Amino acid sequence: MLEIFVLALVVIGLGAMVYFLNKATKEAHKKRAEFAEQKGWVYKPVTSRLVWNVPFNDRNIRYRMEGTASDGTPWEITARYHKKIDSKSKTRNTTTSRELLPSTELVLQKPFDGNFLIMQSAGFNIPGFAMGEIFSRLGFPSSVPRLKDEELPKELAGNFDVYSGDPGNMKHIEAIAPGLLEWGEKYPRDKKGIALAATSGGLKMRVEWSLEKPEDIEAFVNTGNKLLA
Repeated sequence: MLEIFVLALVVIGLGAMVYFLNKATKEAHKKRAEFAEQKGWVYKPVTSRLVWNVPFNDRNIRYRMEGTASDGTPWEITARYHKKIDSKSKTRNTTTSRELLPSTELVLQKPFDGNFLIMQSAGFNIPGFAMGEIFSRLGFPSSVPRLKDEELPKELAGNFDVYSGDPGNMKHIEAIAPGLLEWGEKYPRDKKGIALAATSGGLKMRVEWSLEKPEDIEAFVNTGNKLLA
């Protein structure tokens, strides 16, 4: 009898936890949706947990948000949360676990004449394999050379790595440098740093955590829009 009572308490506790978690998630979606509406943006929550026929790398999307910059350039944000997926083999009696990591990415649909990449480094040398992963995520060509600190704006020297092969890119780099420094000072928890890449295909800017608060989303969008000034 005692075992049944304990089991009932566990079931009730789990049910309550799921209820409050779902309630908090819905309230967070509502708050972001209201914020987006005030800004004239479009908010697209992802509320279904069904992943059938969904590409693996799209199974942890929290929301998408779309808007238009002051110069008419359309942009889109995709925010992802941490998720662990266990898959069982039908032929072998084994279970494989894979992790989908959190991130937030802003895409500005404006082509740039030259390629450049800026990423927060805080003065540390980033290993080659990590750089390769960053280049891949941002769709940036690995052949572009890294600039020396003395070639950079004072806001970036010693804190950011910059890759550029075209002197004409410097006007864009100088335009966004104060915004990147401000982001780093405002979000010290962003230990992996902010990174952006501009190519003929547009701009991608990324942080390795999920932006959930409206004020953080707005700061992220404003930082990217500094390149359009």
